Amino acid sequence: MPAVPLEIIPVEVYKDSIYWSTSDENVVKVKDGVITAQKEGVAIIAAQPMFDPLFRTSLFCVVRVIKNE
Repeated sequence: MPAVPLEIIPVEVYKDSIYWSTSDENVVKVKDGVITAQKEGVAIIAAQPMFDPLFRTSLFCVVRVIKNE
C-alpha cells in the first residue's frame, strides 16, 4: 500500500523534533511523518512537538484505510 507523507511547516523548526505515534500499528505505521497503510481499518496518528518542554500539546489525525477496488 502507498505511503502518505505529512508535512509540517516550517520544516527547519520541526524536523527531527516531533514524536510520531499511531493508535494501531496493525492498520497504519508512521515514521518521520510518513504514514504507511498496513490493512483496512481506522487509526489515530499523533504528532507531539518535542522541541519545547513547556509546549504540551499534540496534533491528531484520524486515518481510515479502505480497500482500493
